[in-house]
Amino acid sequence: MDWVSVIEAFNKVSLSTLITMVGVYCLGFIIRAWRWKFLLPHRVSMGDSLGAVVLGYGANNILPARLGEIVRAQAIGKSCQISRSFALASILVERIFDGLVLVGLLYLGTRNSSTPTWVSSVGVLGLAIFGGALTIVMLLTLTRSLWDTKTNSLPSTKLQNFLQQFAKGLTLVWRTPFLPLTILGLSLTIWLVEGIVFHIAIQAFELEVPLTAPLFVMGLVNLGILAPTAPGYLGAFQYFGTLALNVWQVPSETALACIVVIHACQYLPITIWGLSYIPYFGFTSLTKLKSEIE
Repeated sequence: MDWVSVIEAFNKVSLSTLITMVGVYCLGFIIRAWRWKFLLPHRVSMGDSLGAVVLGYGANNILPARLGEIVRAQAIGKSCQISRSFALASILVERIFDGLVLVGLLYLGTRNSSTPTWVSSVGVLGLAIFGGALTIVMLLTLTRSLWDTKTNSLPSTKLQNFLQQFAKGLTLVWRTPFLPLTILGLSLTIWLVEGIVFHIAIQAFELEVPLTAPLFVMGLVNLGILAPTAPGYLGAFQYFGTLALNVWQVPSETALACIVVIHACQYLPITIWGLSYIPYFGFTSLTKLKSEIE
C-alpha cells in the first residue's frame, strides 16, 4: 500500500462534496425513524423514534459489538415505557429487511459485470440467512398462542415476560397485511438514499466503474458490518469497501481513500448528533448510559 498515493487521492474531494454527502446521509435517518415507528406502538412519537435511532447509531460508533442497538432499545424503552426486549426485537426485524434489501442491491450492482465467484456466494449466503430469519418470524406469528402457552410454563416470570415481549416485537410487523410491504419499501428507500452517498464519493474520485457499482459497494460494506465489530466498524468498513472496489480493478490506494471519505462522512456527524440526544433520554453521560446496558 502506497500511503502517499492514498493521501494525494483525498485532494480530489471538495468541501461542497463532503457537505452534500453528510446531508444526504443524515436525511436517511429521518426515513429510518419513520420506518421504526411503524414497528413500535402507535404512541411513540416521530421525535422519540428519531432520537433513539440516532443515539443508537452514535453509540455504535463508540461502543464495540453493536451495543448501540441495545442503547437504542434502552432509550426508547425508558422514554415511552416500552419493554426493552420488545424494542430489541423490532430492531432485529429491521435488520432482517435491511439484509434482504442489501442482498438484492448487491446483485443489482453487479448484474452486468464480470465478478469473482465469491460475490455470488455472498449473495446466496445472505439470502439464506435473512430469508430464513424472515421465515422464522412468519412461523412465530402463526404459532404465537402456542409460544405464549409454552413460555407461561417457565418457572421465571421475568424470563416469561422477556420471551413474550420479544416474540411480540418480532411479530408486530404482521399486524396488518400491508405493513411488511411498507417496511420493505422504506428499507429500499433508506438504502437507495445511502447509495447516493457512495455514488457521490465514487464520482468525486473519478473511479471508472459501472453506474450501478455504488449499490454493490454499499451492499457489501453494510452486509460485512452487520456482524458485531470494533467501535464504528473501523477496519471492517475499509476492508469490505476496498474489496468491493477491487472487483473493478480500482487501485487499492484510491479505493481506500474513497471508502475512508465515505466512512468519515457517516461516522463524525452521526456520532455528534447521536450523543447530543443523551440528555434528551434522561442519561447524564455516555458512561452512565453504558453502565445501564451492561
